[in-house]
Amino acid sequence: MKILSTVTAWLAARTWHGALLVGLISSLLGLAPAHAEPKRIALLVGVGSYPGLIQKYQLAGPKPDVEALRDVLAVRWGFQSADIKTLVNNQATKAAIMQELRALAGRSKPGDEILVYFSGHGTSALSGSGIPVPHGSGAFLPYDANPNKPDFIRALIVGRTDFVPIFSALEQGGRKLWVISDSCYSGQQVRSSQLPGNDELPARTVPILLDPAEIEKQSISMGLAANAPAKTPYPYRTVAFLAASAEGEKALDVSGPALQNTPTHDKQPHGAFTDALLRVLKAEIPGDLDSDGLLSLNEVHRATLDFMAQRAYSHTPQRLPSVAEDAQGVGNAPVLSMRHVAAKPTQPAPEPLRVVPLGLSAPLLQALAGVPDVVVVKQGAATDISLTEEKGRVKVIAASGDLLAEMDAASAPVMTAQVRQLAWAKRLRLLAERHRRGALQMDVDPSLMGGNFVIGSKIAFVVRPDKAATLLLLNISSDGKVSVLYPQRAGEAKPLVANASVFIPGNEEHLRIKVQEPLGMDLLFAFAFDTPPPGLEKMYHALELDPSDARLALLEGWLASMSSKYTFATSSLRTLSKPPPKMP
Repeated sequence: MKILSTVTAWLAARTWHGALLVGLISSLLGLAPAHAEPKRIALLVGVGSYPGLIQKYQLAGPKPDVEALRDVLAVRWGFQSADIKTLVNNQATKAAIMQELRALAGRSKPGDEILVYFSGHGTSALSGSGIPVPHGSGAFLPYDANPNKPDFIRALIVGRTDFVPIFSALEQGGRKLWVISDSCYSGQQVRSSQLPGNDELPARTVPILLDPAEIEKQSISMGLAANAPAKTPYPYRTVAFLAASAEGEKALDVSGPALQNTPTHDKQPHGAFTDALLRVLKAEIPGDLDSDGLLSLNEVHRATLDFMAQRAYSHTPQRLPSVAEDAQGVGNAPVLSMRHVAAKPTQPAPEPLRVVPLGLSAPLLQALAGVPDVVVVKQGAATDISLTEEKGRVKVIAASGDLLAEMDAASAPVMTAQVRQLAWAKRLRLLAERHRRGALQMDVDPSLMGGNFVIGSKIAFVVRPDKAATLLLLNISSDGKVSVLYPQRAGEAKPLVANASVFIPGNEEHLRIKVQEPLGMDLLFAFAFDTPPPGLEKMYHALELDPSDARLALLEGWLASMSSKYTFATSSLRTLSKPPPKMP
């Protein structure tokens, strides 16, 4: 007691914060208060069996989605089994879901972490279904949502009216909330059901983008997007939201034959996005991209997006708040507080593009043999793309089964340009990932259609570097040419301000980039260098370059010499069709 009285007397003569006083005295007595870990609570909802939908609209993935997510949260991320509530299929009625959402406040206290996950059908104003869901507010279809019944609309769970009040109250009550949705059109929802008769494809199956019938369907959605009112602001300050797709995109359910070409992490049916998410949470692919021991919203977004882009799934995971509206820095905040669980970046070695030729004529095979960084493999082996020739046409098909491009079989240079684009892009991506120190925060604006755009659209890129940085934007077009989009002059090479969102090349209409032909997929690479790369001026006005151009070799040299001195991000941009007619 002598030590205690001496310390108390000494501190009484000075001004100290009460918590510091208690902490110091307690530590001297060996009684330092323990800092309790936050309680971790989860609500996982999965609906794949819908009594009101015909067989082809049933989903195989949601039930395994929920089961796998429950297991990884309990095994790796500090969730107690008793704190994980699951609602699957007939358990997930609207009443049951809303009851469990409202119960989250009672199950938690300020400082606790809450994860809410939805897997199943959904809809939005851009689904083409005619359902009167407000723009900017998706809706989830619970088990008892039956489109053949007059109360169908009331059975939907609408983001703006049902989720926002509950999530806002949890946020204001000091809870930390991460909301995840694996669904079509989920970018503003918190999977879309193309109702029977509206679509020939299962709801989570990506359409073949260059098929004329599917182009028309995409055009209808894009016409709706073009006439959508101004985007409503993100309604939360600290809630982290991650969605499988933009409000105007469909999401893929990997099941049935697709599991042969694009196997999931456990060979079970899953949403394409959930499979990527589970790989991050299970540390099968890197998620802690800056190696700080934590997993942020931006990191899990970039990790899932990059994995899905490598498989050429034609929907784009979305993070909210977007980069442009993230004034509170939610993107860089950890979504879960557990440390050293997510995998740190690996050092991927360069590897060639693996191509399966199916029925290619001798001249096309000869042309393919001359493309650098390409290896021909047999059907059934691990592959990046396949090339099929029939009826005078060549199709470039991703491992996911998505059609990337199609051309006349007589146009060997067109085919080789496509292959060369993908091969060089793969080499550059692996090199960039090998040497980056973290993930650059980047979005494509507008975000309604994710990475899918029609000819004539005007787009910009939004970046938010974590340090003052010199930005380099590189576009690899579908015809295999490489262009530097930014910087184009010395004034644009000035470092961007740290932690501030910037529109590139600008947010004004006349500064935006106009989407032009040809149809197909462009790849965008963005580098934010901590210091200006030497010889950057050689990149000004570098347009329509061949991948063998010496200026691009200079870029590859920068990535190695400036290892751990830049952040990096990539996006896929798909040009689908000419603009649709104005919607009434």
